[in-house]
Amino acid sequence: MILEVSGKFPQEQAASLDAAVAPLRSAGVRLSIENTGSFFAGASHILRLKPEMIKLERNLTAGLNQDSLRQELVAAEVVFAREIGAALIAQRIETKDELATLADLGVTLGQGYHLGRPSVQPREWAKWGGRSRHLASPGGRGRTARS
Repeated sequence: MILEVSGKFPQEQAASLDAAVAPLRSAGVRLSIENTGSFFAGASHILRLKPEMIKLERNLTAGLNQDSLRQELVAAEVVFAREIGAALIAQRIETKDELATLADLGVTLGQGYHLGRPSVQPREWAKWGGRSRHLASPGGRGRTARS
């Protein structure tokens, strides 16, 4: 089971959050933090909670292929996630260019309409494989030069 924590937590509520999460973690629940896109603001909570997964929100993935500054931020998040042993997951990937840029930056996991619309039909799931090949293998392809 994976518990996804989202939203902003004031520093004065950190102890309450830790107390609520601790028994779940000891019972084997894995933790995912939905990153608000504010890498440095959320870093202290991420370091303290040590999640297995960090999700990049749409405000970072939308049009990423056209924004070198956001690419640098995502590249920093790739390194950060790798350093703390967390998987970095890009959310709401909606175009092939966004997907290609994320893969070039080293993001290896993603979700979004470009990869496959939500479905409960196994025959639909089989179609998703073709698009997912664009994502890098674990560890990423590494960064490429960008203009």
